[in-house]
Amino acid sequence: LWNLADTVNLEGTVKTSKTDPKVEETGFNYVVEIPFSQPFAQGDPVPPGTFMPAFPTGNEVKVAIIDSGIQYDHPDLESYMWLNDAEYPADGNNDDDLNCYTDDFKGWDFLNDDNDPYDDHGHGTHIAGIVASDMNPNISIMNIQAFGSTGKSSLFNAACAIYYAADQG
Repeated sequence: LWNLADTVNLEGTVKTSKTDPKVEETGFNYVVEIPFSQPFAQGDPVPPGTFMPAFPTGNEVKVAIIDSGIQYDHPDLESYMWLNDAEYPADGNNDDDLNCYTDDFKGWDFLNDDNDPYDDHGHGTHIAGIVASDMNPNISIMNIQAFGSTGKSSLFNAACAIYYAADQG
């Protein structure tokens, strides 16, 4: 990810970078947005009567939620939260699993580039509540924060979040 001055000719830089054999791909880092129609309250992740999708039972199903984070200490969700066993418990500033994300035992926050993906808005917690239900006892929810309280992020952050989820299985 290159941060360029406002005076740089972006089209020319992209064209020139494509001729460099060390550069695999070049593109613009657009702002992306999840349109939050309303703020969601922290507290009750699932409103009454909400549709609950059922996943196959048996083996654990890991579901990565890339959103505004998740209130991982919520009493209805904490038993469903995925923990990165290779990093748990957190031991300071060590990247025990060598994935370049230090102590990412609860997931990762791509907005602040840290290991605390706590929900900034409520939307991610709401979505986690839909996924985690009594109908889905074998669910493990991976918490990945890529969008802030306004629902905005960058294409780069969203792509990094998707890669992180895939790398974690």
